[in-house]
Amino acid sequence: MPTVTTEAVNGAEQVQVQKIQEETDEEEEVEETDTTVIEVDNSVEVDGDQTEEVRESSREVETPSTSIVADDPAPRQNMKRRRVDGGTDSGWLSREEEGRATTELLLDWIAVPGSYSRWWLLKSDEEKEPLCDEITVFLRSHGLRSMESVDIRLQLTTFVTTFQAAHTWLRQARLEYPLNDANMMLEQDGIKSHILQMCPHYERLVSVLAPYVNYDDSAARAAQRSDTPATAAAKTAAPSNSDSAPLIQSRDTSVATNTPPKPAKSSKRQSTESNTDDSIDDETKAQKRHLFELECARLQSEIETRNIQLVLEKTLARKKLLDAGISLEEVDRIFPL
Repeated sequence: MPTVTTEAVNGAEQVQVQKIQEETDEEEEVEETDTTVIEVDNSVEVDGDQTEEVRESSREVETPSTSIVADDPAPRQNMKRRRVDGGTDSGWLSREEEGRATTELLLDWIAVPGSYSRWWLLKSDEEKEPLCDEITVFLRSHGLRSMESVDIRLQLTTFVTTFQAAHTWLRQARLEYPLNDANMMLEQDGIKSHILQMCPHYERLVSVLAPYVNYDDSAARAAQRSDTPATAAAKTAAPSNSDSAPLIQSRDTSVATNTPPKPAKSSKRQSTESNTDDSIDDETKAQKRHLFELECARLQSEIETRNIQLVLEKTLARKKLLDAGISLEEVDRIFPL
């Protein structure tokens, strides 16, 4: 009996020691788990005072990241971007890139046969307003934002002004723009560089604007020629009147009586000048009438083709918007049929 009792006591002590070790291991595991949760997740619920400790620890962990974000010395660029046609990730354009794309599309519109002829024939801003609306639809059909009519007129005027300056410089210097880059000499390369500085889009505009610039210059020269004879006559008349007094005073009476009458020459000169002015005016009017008739004949066929192209572009733009999930009402508002 005593032997059994001793073994039982020893077994009980071993059981208690094992329990104590297990409890100690569990407490250590709990402490390690709590520490890991505080450093990584910060989302474990703890009873009693440990909750406040976890919250304070999480605040201390979050504070450095906040300060790092606040002290970040590299600010992000706040740049407006706009979507262009095509659903790719590279379909966003910055404002500068959008400006270049708008310029390219305006050059494409000018290159369409009959577009600039219609613009050239319309003189006032009110008459050009429908064409500005057409250009706006053309830009929006390619995914770009619309432009104000004032901006459209300014851009097209800039194209014409810069081209006219470059074209006039070439004509006055009696030079031609070098088109063959392969066999270009050093002098021709300098000419090309100078022209492109004056008009960066000269090569794309020359085939369209050259006839109109030449016509405008010829009309201006004709008007200048019509004004020159009268001005020259006035200038020659003034010195003759101013010089006549001392000549009359120095001449003898007999010489004064033998001078031929001048009114006949004056009347003959005036009749010649009037005939010249009339012929120049008639020639200018005939040139304008002939050019207008040619443009009307071209436009009758080209406008129909252009209208068909606009309908196709508008239909394609409507389809893209509908495929993108935009409502039919919004599509009708943007691109009405």
